[in-house]
Amino acid sequence: MKEAGRKPEPLNFINMAVQTEIYLNGKLNNLVFYTSGGQKLVRTMPERLNQTSNTQARSRNFGLAATAGRILRSHLEGVLPFPKDKKMQSLFSGAISRWLGLSDAASLPPQTPEALNGFSFNQKIAFGERCRIPFTISKQADELQIALPELIPAGVFAAPVATQEVQLSFSLAGCGLLQAGFRNAAAKQLVIPYNDQLQPAQTVTLPAITEEGTLLVLVAAIRFMKEQGKPDTREEFLPAAILWSAYY
Repeated sequence: MKEAGRKPEPLNFINMAVQTEIYLNGKLNNLVFYTSGGQKLVRTMPERLNQTSNTQARSRNFGLAATAGRILRSHLEGVLPFPKDKKMQSLFSGAISRWLGLSDAASLPPQTPEALNGFSFNQKIAFGERCRIPFTISKQADELQIALPELIPAGVFAAPVATQEVQLSFSLAGCGLLQAGFRNAAAKQLVIPYNDQLQPAQTVTLPAITEEGTLLVLVAAIRFMKEQGKPDTREEFLPAAILWSAYY
């Protein structure tokens, strides 16, 4: 019903029309049928949606993040507790995408991607809840050095009952955001007896070759081994996380 004394607003018959007799709702080809102000209307859809520069940047970087995540996971598969977990894969790519934000990867300066450091590949347990070793990590020329201080295993690992030894694995993976063909992969494992005896300090060295536009991530993973070399496969005892990352 029209309000008394008020003239209806004129309709733009180029982009919108009034429905009579037959009433539709929804989309049909390039037409949209809808109700507004008590009237049944129809309008055409725009031929193309104009994306903002921010939307374009997010879309571009999301694609970069998905590709980088897939490449990095392929190199890290040996230490990841659940490498085929779709949720983990999505979260990892999401972390890379958040780091990139709206930036143009081609103009990003060398930096530490804080959004990646500490990322857990097992959402059931944080790496720091099972391992309290204060690692010192540094890159020298074309190698990465991971320094461990002297430690007492029973004091730094929160291990399950009956643990005989701890397998501490380091895996370094890299990929080129600007050069799709560039790869870097290296891994080492330490086998530490689980007891209350003081273990000497040691340094693990991994090759870390980089080119401009390289994203490197260092992942640490732990397996708690029981008698006869059997691993504890419960989720809460399979920590794996990024200890360090860098973009060059």
